[in-house]
This record gives sequence, C-alpha cells and structure tokens, in this order.
Amino acid sequence: MVLVAIVVVAAGVVLLFVTQRPAEKIKIEWWDQWGEARLKWAEEMKAAYERAHPDVEIVIVEFASDEEFKTKFESAIAAGQPPAVFRTLGGGILKSYVDGGHVEDLTSLLNEEWAVNQIPRTMLRQSTWGGRHYAVPFDLWVGHFYINRELFERAGVPIPPITTTWTWDEFKDAIRKFKEAGIIPIAVGGKDKWELSFYYMYIVDRLAGSEAFRRTINRAPGYSFTDEHWVKAGYLFKEIVDMGAFQEGFIGASYDEAQSLFFTGKAAMWLQGPWILGDLYATFPDFPIDIINFPTVPGGKGDPTMLLGAVQHHYAIAKNIPDNVKRVAYDFLRFICREENVIRYAELSASPLAQNVKVPTENYSPVLVKVIDSASRASWLQMAYDEYSPPKFAQVHLDSLAGVAAGTTTPEQMAEAQEKTAQELAEQGILPLEQV
Repeated sequence: MVLVAIVVVAAGVVLLFVTQRPAEKIKIEWWDQWGEARLKWAEEMKAAYERAHPDVEIVIVEFASDEEFKTKFESAIAAGQPPAVFRTLGGGILKSYVDGGHVEDLTSLLNEEWAVNQIPRTMLRQSTWGGRHYAVPFDLWVGHFYINRELFERAGVPIPPITTTWTWDEFKDAIRKFKEAGIIPIAVGGKDKWELSFYYMYIVDRLAGSEAFRRTINRAPGYSFTDEHWVKAGYLFKEIVDMGAFQEGFIGASYDEAQSLFFTGKAAMWLQGPWILGDLYATFPDFPIDIINFPTVPGGKGDPTMLLGAVQHHYAIAKNIPDNVKRVAYDFLRFICREENVIRYAELSASPLAQNVKVPTENYSPVLVKVIDSASRASWLQMAYDEYSPPKFAQVHLDSLAGVAAGTTTPEQMAEAQEKTAQELAEQGILPLEQV
C-alpha cells in the first residue's frame, strides 16, 4: 500500500510538472533598417507590448542598408521563414512581393474605424492595388539639401531661403567656393546607388516636369527613356561629378560614411530626407542644421516647388506565417498605431507623419517645421524611381547611373538601357503599373 501511494504521488508530481511548464512564447520578428532614433522607439514598443502580453516575444531585427534588407528578406521568403512584421517603402518592390503571394492583405485592418479616422486614404496609394491595401503607412519623407550653416558662412556661400530657388550656375559656384575653402561640397554614399539617384531624379523633374517619369515608366504613347531630357539629365549629373562636388571615393562610400562626413562638419551639404534628423540630434544636438531646395536647371520646364518625396516607412505582415503568429502581428500593428505611440514615434524619429495624429509643435525642431511647411507648398511629391518601379527596372536604373558617375556608362547608354528594360517589362505584362 505504501509503495502504491508513493507511485501515485510521484505520478502526480510528474503530471503537475508537465501541466505547469510555461508555454512557449509566440515570437514576432520585426524587421527594419532602424537607425538609432527609430530603434529606440522600437525598443520602447517591444517592452510595452511584452509587458501587456507576457506570452509574446517581439524580436527586433536591424539591417545596415536597404540592399542588405532586400537580400535577407528575399532569402527569408525563399526559405519559407519570412518575418511576421516588416518595413516596406511600398511601390513596385512591394507589389512584386504581393504578386508573389508573400504579403498579407490588410484591407480589413485598414477599414477598421480607428484606421479610417487616423490614416488618410491618400497615404495608402503606394501600397494599394486592385482596391486592396497591403501596408500601414507611418511617416513621410521629402528631399532637401541639408546644410551646415557654419560651413556656408566660412566659404562665403549665400544660403538661399527655402521659399525661393537658386540656379544651376549658383549651385556650381557654391561647389567651387567650398572646394577653394577646403570643404567637401556634398557628402554622398554611392555604394547603395540610391543616393546618386536623388540627383538624377531632381534634374529630370526640373528639366521635363513632374509627369515625365510617371508617363514614361507606364508606357504612355509618345514617351520614351531615350527622350532628350533623360540624356541631358545624365550629362548635368556628370557635370557636377566632374567638378568634384562629392568626396573622394564617393562611389564606394556607404550611407554611414556620408553621414559621418556631414555630421562631423567635413561636408557642407547632404541631399537627404528628414530621417537624418533623429540621429543628428541624438549625437550632435547643437549642429547648425538648415535646409535648402534643389536648384533649377537651364531651360527647365519643371515647377521648382516640386520635391522628391512619398510615404516612407510602412509596416506589412507576411502572408505565409502560422495563424497564431499572424493574429498577434495584427494586434501588434494596432498597438504601435495607438495615438500615444505614433506621437512618440514622431518625437524620436523627427519625421513628419503619414497619419492624422496631432503632434505638439514644441516636439518638432525648427528645421523639421520648415520641412513640413516646404512639403505643404510642393506642387508634386515624386516617389523615388527605385521604389515606384518594378525591381528589374530599379536595378537597371541604379546600376546605369552608378556607371555614369564612374565614367563607364554614357548618359545615352543609360537612357537606352532604361528604355530597353521598360519595353521588356511591358511585353511581360508587368508594366504599366497604372493607367496614365
């Protein structure tokens, strides 16, 4: 009888151990190219969500560059192990993932009452196809020259007010003056190539107007990438390269290297978006920062108030993940979109929001207020070509432009390569992306 009792008690202990073992946590991988300021926000969101949901672990995964992000993301898709929540810029690249069946349809989420009230429908255009929505927009970017006011003063270069324009000749004169003063005129990270594209895109728009790219990429009759303005844009870009506008070795320089040159006062200008401000204020809070517009070009037809820009950071959910993970991913997106969390995002990232959440103006720096005001006056916001376009065209565009910068490709060859690729994509039914 004693033996039987011991066995029963022992079995009870084993049963108790088994039933009380903690359940495995649901893991949500959250992928982004964060940067110091936005990473702090992500860590705060992770901590707050995990406190409220002890059965969930948010795994923040950071990438050093867009190129690394794309490569790892596509590898994860191929391996059948995509991240539950991931950042996207929308446009042609996201559409390629949607067409491949890799992105969750978030139409139901974005039609919930909170989302209808908080997220303007116009902000969904970069992530909507066939009336279905695939990503939650968070912030906007617009492209300006960020400048070091002290270096402008030292070199004797007048700072054109943000409400006015300056000419291509004035721009070139500024480059010469900076070089004479021993100052790098413009920092640029050419390694990932998208920074080089900013110059080409602005020049095209200044030359031909804001509909040029949209009509040409979508194969509107009478438009071709071999048209004169596409070739001329390549030559004007090469003109400032040959003047030494950028730092030595810029073609192989990373974004971080360009950022270091600007942040440490070695370069006078950096053509970027407001995402640089969070990291700048975190490391150099007294930096003499300001913004100016991209110059006009000789004989240009474009509206000088036009800006490069679009919705920047969106968050999407992978389609092919377990149902329990997907349910938590939906809830997590609702959580980070709570008004107080979006305001915190704006405070830390120093980015203008793509959501209808009122941020106290004292939480924005004077230069960010200037960015927002400039954006409100813009006649057009041009989404980056490599974001809007199908991936194949984007790569040809970036590679060709890097070749122009290096002197291994002529502007004519670049124009022909872009046109050939657009024709091939049209034959495959990938273009047009929209009717124009």
